Amino acid sequence: MSKILVHVTHCPEHPTRAALAFLVAKSAIDEGHDGSMFTY
Repeated sequence: MSKILVHVTHCPEHPTRAALAFLVAKSAIDEGHDGSMFTY
């Protein structure tokens, strides 16, 4: 399948937004894609 990069730009100030990036990456991996995360 395809490769997906999720760029996390929110940290402790916005925990809901940060968690959303992790959920998106997990969903991509669960669907069989090659997922990676870049945290800033």
